[in-house]
Amino acid sequence: MNELGTKKIETERLILRRFNINDVDQMYNNWANDELTCRYLTWKVHGSKEVTRNFILSQISNYDDPYYFNWVVERKVDETLIGSISVVHMSLKNSICEIGYCYGSGFWNKGYATEALRAVIEFLLKEVEITLIELNHISINPARLC
Repeated sequence: MNELGTKKIETERLILRRFNINDVDQMYNNWANDELTCRYLTWKVHGSKEVTRNFILSQISNYDDPYYFNWVVERKVDETLIGSISVVHMSLKNSICEIGYCYGSGFWNKGYATEALRAVIEFLLKEVEITLIELNHISINPARLC
C-alpha cells in the first residue's frame, strides 16, 4: 500500500479535500446539526459550533498520518460544503478498508454521494493500492447504495 494520506480529489462537480478550521460554520449548518443526516450515523447531532470546531480540529490533527483518509466534500459551482467521506476502518496488514460518508439532507438525491464514492474508491484502489473496500449500510435507510 502507498502512504498517500488525504489527497485532494476532483470530480466533475465536486472537490474532495482536507478539512480546515474555516469549515466550521458550513459543516455545522449544512450537515452536523441536521437531524435527518445524523439519524443513521455513529455520532449524534452537534449541539453547537464548538462541537463541530473540536471535531474538525481532531480531523486536522490526523492528516500527518499517511494512512488517514478523510475528505470534506465541496461543490465546485458555489464552494458549498455538502458532507464528508472517509475511511472509517482500515487493516494495513490485509490492505482492506471500509468507507463511510454523510451528506446534509438538503443535498440528497442529486448524485453527490455516488460521485464522491466512485472517486474515493478509484483513488484507494489505484493510487493507495488497497486490495478490498467494504461498505456497510443501515437496512432501514431508504437511500442506501446497494
